[in-house]
Amino acid sequence: MDNRINKDVLEVPMDFRIACESFGIQVADFLQLMVSQFAFVNLFGEDDSVYNLIVRSFMEAEEVLERQGGYKTNYSLADKANQALPIFKQLYKLGANRNYSWNAKRSRSKKIVDKLFLITGKDIRAQPKVYLDEDTAITLSRDFRIWSTIHNCPVIPVLNAMMQRVSLADLYARQHLDEIEYNPTLGMYLRIQQGYGDLVNRDHLNGLGFKDFLCDLQEFEMRYFLFHRLADRVEMYREQFLENYNEMNKANII
Repeated sequence: MDNRINKDVLEVPMDFRIACESFGIQVADFLQLMVSQFAFVNLFGEDDSVYNLIVRSFMEAEEVLERQGGYKTNYSLADKANQALPIFKQLYKLGANRNYSWNAKRSRSKKIVDKLFLITGKDIRAQPKVYLDEDTAITLSRDFRIWSTIHNCPVIPVLNAMMQRVSLADLYARQHLDEIEYNPTLGMYLRIQQGYGDLVNRDHLNGLGFKDFLCDLQEFEMRYFLFHRLADRVEMYREQFLENYNEMNKANII
């Protein structure tokens, strides 16, 4: 599987598309939710919320980009340091404050981020929108745009790196072989699949194509039990998921 990351345009991996569309989730809706609910204050602490999963997802994507090289520390905001550092300290103290719930922290952080944006706005490299295609825009939150600029994580490659972490083939192969790994992006995908954000098309789930897709999925573990290596199991699952995805789409057209 080609794991290169496109730096110029949003490139939806087939594994990601299959994971979303097979369960009635539009790719654009998934991406929009991820960037809209990115909360800068969650960089300074952890909770068990979806906001934490989202922040960890992008932090993991950032690490992938760093390993591939070509991304250096961004010093373009250095001349704003005297004004910006006190505001960053406010965010850090808010994130570390145990007297507030995380919902309260995120609510209070909005005004702080707005202050930060007023100071740094002219130097923010991330544009307000990126395009999945010529008709589909993903609108970026201020939190996400500031993080992207400060961490020097261009929006397009970091979104592409994040999408590569969602694969039904990898998910079920790991489950069936008991080789689970920490994957916040996949965790967020599962939350959405289970109803978070109300992104799932329920009519799709009631269709015959999805029911056949799900029925065949339940047979994967027994059908491929002779494949003990994770890489082999993932590849077998990937081929079958693609075939089933195409069959499901044909059934939905009829």
